[in-house]
Amino acid sequence: MNEPTPLKPLGPLLDADADFLKAIIGMTIPMVVLEFGHLYGDSARAMLSAMHHHARLISIDKDRHPNIPAEETRFTFHQISQETYIPTEPIDFVFLDASHDNKLNQQTFENVIPFLTEKGIIAIHDTGKWPSNVYQFNAGMETSDGRYSHNPDEIRFTNWLQDEYPDWQQIHFHSDHEVRHGITLLQKKTRLFL
Repeated sequence: MNEPTPLKPLGPLLDADADFLKAIIGMTIPMVVLEFGHLYGDSARAMLSAMHHHARLISIDKDRHPNIPAEETRFTFHQISQETYIPTEPIDFVFLDASHDNKLNQQTFENVIPFLTEKGIIAIHDTGKWPSNVYQFNAGMETSDGRYSHNPDEIRFTNWLQDEYPDWQQIHFHSDHEVRHGITLLQKKTRLFL
């Protein structure tokens, strides 16, 4: 097994997260992407770099001003709280990385799903656990398996979804070996037809 990559300063979106988002966007080619949580614009830049030239990215954040060049015409920013945003058009891909609050995420999910296209995907960031509390943060919690959850409400949210929306499939992309924030993908169950 290869040695773990040395840790670089922790940011809101790790390189592995950005590469993963770009791969999903490149594979599914969504025409309308909705992002909750802009912060420094790392996820927006990653997704825009893989998006079709006619696609659009709508970014929602209550605290942050957009960090995307004004000439990027595919980008729209709304400075509002995530749970107050109601889409007005079909959405193909949602990236949820805003409040890290279980109740706000629940409301956001329920606001968005009526507008999600049939093959729409929701990606929830920060659902993983770190091998240890490598950065000695006060937030988060030690888990029963000895690992560290830096955003425990994201895990509570995915568990709530399993209980309340069993017709939504989940796949978790987490690592037990290196610090990864983790991403969980959601898609409504459907059959593939010949």
